[in-house]
Amino acid sequence: MPGPSAKYVERAGQFGRAVEIGAQALSGHPEDGDMIEFGEELTELMQQPPQTLAGLRHLETAFFTYWNEATGPHVDRFWEQVAAEGLPFERKDVLGDVLRRGRISNAGEHEVVVDHLVVAEQEGRITADEAARLSTYIGHYENRASRRTRHSAP
Repeated sequence: MPGPSAKYVERAGQFGRAVEIGAQALSGHPEDGDMIEFGEELTELMQQPPQTLAGLRHLETAFFTYWNEATGPHVDRFWEQVAAEGLPFERKDVLGDVLRRGRISNAGEHEVVVDHLVVAEQEGRITADEAARLSTYIGHYENRASRRTRHSAP
């Protein structure tokens, strides 16, 4: 069986560096142990076959979920260092994306919006009007999901 592609090797190296940056950013932070261990587990998984870019992207998604959803100086340090090293990863603004699009597209976005709506408004990251719009989008998404569930029931 052939080894991983050159693209995989390059991307895995970049991802491995992002995991290292994450461990450094978390040093002394309350979540440090669990997140550092999680990063190490993902690094081990990317070394195991099958080594495909699609599989690597799933590992990246799992890792970056925390860094996209969390807030604080350690998160800012992480993204600043990722950018400074020219790594091909960017912070995603799920709330902003949903507001621009005018709807929640999937279960992952739904979870982020539900989990962060109140805090984002309290911290001033979104306005009261934006919070109300997001609440409406949550309702629309949940209504669509419940209709899909009712129609697919046996």
